[in-house]
Amino acid sequence: MRFRPLPVAACSASASILAADGEVEVYQRPIYQRPVVKSIVVDDGPNQNSITIRFNQQVTLNPEAIVLTTSGANPVTVPFTLSRTTVDDDTVITLSFGATGGELPDGQYTLTVDKDKVRVGPICERGAATGGVD
Repeated sequence: MRFRPLPVAACSASASILAADGEVEVYQRPIYQRPVVKSIVVDDGPNQNSITIRFNQQVTLNPEAIVLTTSGANPVTVPFTLSRTTVDDDTVITLSFGATGGELPDGQYTLTVDKDKVRVGPICERGAATGGVD
């Protein structure tokens, strides 16, 4: 066995199959890594006016991927403004409350990140495909 570097664009697993007509056909499938929430930080200043969610890689959020509700018998969805940045190749989402940086009132809340609404591209788009084995 010999290790050989692969270009960053090589981001798929492939299999060669001998077809009935004798032709060799190559099938490729993208390699994906499931995103993980790395940290959640509630603004610890005098006003709790933001929540920061950091993922372990760059992600794209579908609408309603993140929902904040009050806890209790009659939960209510809490409106927020979402902003996105990238830090060290991780997506960082900040939820802000109120039109001008309002404060989140004291209370109990449920923060939900719907894994089915968080999308990620192939690992190779981040440069993680670095080598292969012959």
